[in-house]
Amino acid sequence: EIESYTQVFAVWIPDELRGKSATDYFNNVCDYYYKELELNKDLIVNRLIKIASWLLVGSFLFLTATDIYIKNYGDISANQPTDEFIQEAEAVGYIYKRDEADIRLLTYNLLSDSLGFEGTDASERAGGVCSIIEELSPDVICFQEMSRKWFASVKNNTNYKFINFFRTAVFGAMTTMAYNNKKVDLLFSGEKTFSVGGDSRLRRMVWGIFSNKLNGKPFAVVNIHFDLSKKNEAAIFDDSLQMSQALETTRFVRDVIDTMKCPVFILGDFNVKQSTREKISPVYEILDSVFYNAKKYAKSVSEGSLSQSVTSKNDHVFYYGNVSIERYCLLSNESFGYLSDHYPIFVDVRLEK
Repeated sequence: EIESYTQVFAVWIPDELRGKSATDYFNNVCDYYYKELELNKDLIVNRLIKIASWLLVGSFLFLTATDIYIKNYGDISANQPTDEFIQEAEAVGYIYKRDEADIRLLTYNLLSDSLGFEGTDASERAGGVCSIIEELSPDVICFQEMSRKWFASVKNNTNYKFINFFRTAVFGAMTTMAYNNKKVDLLFSGEKTFSVGGDSRLRRMVWGIFSNKLNGKPFAVVNIHFDLSKKNEAAIFDDSLQMSQALETTRFVRDVIDTMKCPVFILGDFNVKQSTREKISPVYEILDSVFYNAKKYAKSVSEGSLSQSVTSKNDHVFYYGNVSIERYCLLSNESFGYLSDHYPIFVDVRLEK
């Protein structure tokens, strides 16, 4: 195998050596060099084998530990929802059938039970959330404020795959995305922390490029969670962080559109209302000038009895591309109120040719 390499080296031959003595000296140096090369090659191969072995062992231990964690902290058998709740969830699944839609996308801020959020223990609420997921059977779910316990509960009690499994399970990334691999194929995925913003576990974009298993049509989904606007020293709400994140989102999505040539859906908790005191939010205005609001263009809109709750106004579904929004639904049912301070939103979409 040495012949497969090009070796260039110089050998210094003492001045007193001439003729055969010089040739023998040169050949001895070359023989020594080749032996050392073989030894180093074997050493490198052995080291690579050891590294690969440690990586395999480490991966096995990580997956085993993660599996144990998910099973232990994802056990919600003692906190199942009431029969009345299950009946209402089943009714939602029955009422909102897909009909001719190609895909169903859902966004849900779960209200974390960590990082100082006011959510109660996730295991006490996860049964209800998993029931809703089971009945609606979305193809892709955009989660915000997903703590490790929320992750374990959803992962252990549904059949959904997570895009950024490692970052969510180990580093606690709380803006994450799950998908049903029986209905869609994941082609590409990634994540990006906003260049300006608060906690990077929350303030980030997670994206995936999917194709529908039935017809092969591609589409992209971007899950986001913007910062809150806060009062500055002059007691005026400062939305500069949100403005920066909105502009970064539009630039990123435009790149996806230009590269992938497919419809893009942007879902999540924007922490931005469409309007405040009859004034259009400048952050919302940026998004609405580039993308389409799914609620505005949906053929059918359902919002439930509590659609005017403050936090529900912060969640939106935008899109860009040749699609038909068959249904927009905000599930603001009263019985779902204990699950989070947000309500789930889903859209049924027909992907045009």
